[in-house]
Amino acid sequence: MIHLTETGEPMDNWQNGTESISYLTGAFFQSSILVPYAYWGRVSRRVNFDRNGPRDRGGDIGVRSSVVV
Repeated sequence: MIHLTETGEPMDNWQNGTESISYLTGAFFQSSILVPYAYWGRVSRRVNFDRNGPRDRGGDIGVRSSVVV
């Protein structure tokens, strides 16, 4: 929300060719077998959520990480 407010641009707009679909690895549980992900849908103009297998690969897949300083 901060990024959207400051820039007017949604994050994870993979269809623009410079961003990617963000895999939400912190929300992965082995019992569910699938990794959730989120991305901006240009046509629907909303955030979309889905899930894929942990071994799926593609040029449009990314992950966001953070470090406490």
